[in-house]
Amino acid sequence: MLQEAGVQVDPMGDLSAATEIRLGELVKEKYKTDFYMLDRYPTDIRPFYTMPCADDDRYSNSYDIFIRGQEICSGAQRCHDVPLLTQVCAYTCSCSCSRAFMFAISPLTLIVLPGSYLSS
Repeated sequence: MLQEAGVQVDPMGDLSAATEIRLGELVKEKYKTDFYMLDRYPTDIRPFYTMPCADDDRYSNSYDIFIRGQEICSGAQRCHDVPLLTQVCAYTCSCSCSRAFMFAISPLTLIVLPGSYLSS
C-alpha cells in the first residue's frame, strides 16, 4: 500500500513513525477502519530471540497492532529451540548469552548475576 502511494520503504527495514501514520491513513481510506495489524516483520529488525517463520527465515513470527497509525501493542513468538538460539546468538550477538538458554535463564538475568554463576 505504501509503495503504491509513492512512499519509499525498504521492504526488509523497519517503518518510521511518519510512515506508520501514513499507512494508518491509507488503511482508513481503503478499508474504513482505524485498527490494523502488521505481522511477519523482517527477522533482522526484531530481537534475536524472536522465532523465525518456518517457511522463510528472513521473516519473524512477530506483529504490531495499530490504531490510526500509532502502534499500541507488539509481540512475537519467542524462540524456544536452544540449538537455533545458539546459532542466532552466534550470528547477532557479541556475547555468550546463548549459554544461558541451556539453563532456562533469560539472557537479561545475566546482567544482574555475577559471572561465576555460569562459568565452567
